[in-house]
Amino acid sequence: MAILAIIISALIPVVGGLLTAIALCLVTWNLLKLVRHPEFGPLLGLVALGVLLSLGARVSQVLVMAAAFLFVPATLLWPEGARWRHRHP
Repeated sequence: MAILAIIISALIPVVGGLLTAIALCLVTWNLLKLVRHPEFGPLLGLVALGVLLSLGARVSQVLVMAAAFLFVPATLLWPEGARWRHRHP
């Protein structure tokens, strides 16, 4: 039973960070589509999380995991944003 509690307590920050990163990426992507620069969305989310973490906000494992998970879409969605701009003139 103790092993199950350890596994669950280890999975909560990972799953929570992943869901937070996905939600933040989607929200910033859709907001920045309005100004026709959606590729900056994940980067803006990463900067926002970095500011929160550097200002001494209550650092939770979920925020740290979300920042780690936002590195991937911040780099992979950059060229997709340029392609989106060319498809939607």
